[in-house]
Amino acid sequence: MIRNLVFCLCALALLALTGCGSFRIDPTWERLSENQVQALAARQWNEAPGNWHIQQTVLLESRGHELLMSGFVRLDMAARTARVVAMNSLGVKFFDLEVSEQDLTEHFVAPDLRRFPEVATMLAESVRNIYLVPRLSADTPVWLAPYGPVAKASWQENPVFVFLDPATAEPVRKMSPERFWTVDYKNYAQAGDRLFPSTVVYTHTRAGLRLTLKTNKATLQ
Repeated sequence: MIRNLVFCLCALALLALTGCGSFRIDPTWERLSENQVQALAARQWNEAPGNWHIQQTVLLESRGHELLMSGFVRLDMAARTARVVAMNSLGVKFFDLEVSEQDLTEHFVAPDLRRFPEVATMLAESVRNIYLVPRLSADTPVWLAPYGPVAKASWQENPVFVFLDPATAEPVRKMSPERFWTVDYKNYAQAGDRLFPSTVVYTHTRAGLRLTLKTNKATLQ
């Protein structure tokens, strides 16, 4: 099982290259004011004060290989950090990583994975893209498209487009065309007084990799 994980993640590490892509803002779309953007951001789950504690079932797919894992995530929204632990159905731990917007701390990496140093780095990148970056701020340009607000943020000098639900302002998709990754947030459900996505799908098209995260429990403390 560890070998399957190594194969899948090495595919990402070897093929996650920069490239070109496109998404264009229609010049006829109305741009929202800074106050409107601040109001949208404040409603989103990833701007909630406190710590999210998430239990997940994770399916990793890459080029015909699949691996099912249990995932445990603690998000500190003030510090903008994520502590992520993954294990198999028998409780054998694959990794325990702590990720911030810039740094990575490896609390544990299984020996078979440790032989490939780039794997932890690529895992950290996927965690950042799903949970931590980019953040909407008052000066983030946001336009009102026919299907809902669209933000054009930036991360590592690359544009990241964030598509928001017109009713809830929650993110439904993030995409970085130049880095070939997309995150879809689906099936929002109530978690205390906030909404949280029941399903998250992270896709890296160049690497042929997909992570499907099914939320079993999410609490905000």
